[in-house]
Amino acid sequence: MIDNRGGAGGIIGADIVAKSKPDGYTLLDDAMAHGVNPALHKLPFDTIKDFVPIGMIVINPNFLFVHPSFPVKTVRDLIRLAKGRPGEIIFASSFAPEPVSTTSAGRALSRR
Repeated sequence: MIDNRGGAGGIIGADIVAKSKPDGYTLLDDAMAHGVNPALHKLPFDTIKDFVPIGMIVINPNFLFVHPSFPVKTVRDLIRLAKGRPGEIIFASSFAPEPVSTTSAGRALSRR
């Protein structure tokens, strides 16, 4: 049986799994939130102590694109340009099923 508990960037479902009986019947399938959420939120569980990884089922890379006319060729160029033009460069994400990973990438770039 699958009980999909979406919401809060995966925190709701992960919390249910963390508090469930450790009988091997309750599993968490998490794409990125488990690694990212501790840096962004105060969690009601410990991602290291309350879970045991049993396998990796997919590799999920993130890509960063700019329009060909945008004057950068590397991430380093983008960071340099953004620092020189604070508040002028806008980050957008269209990958709705995985908002945590793309939002985290945007936040990480904005901190540099």
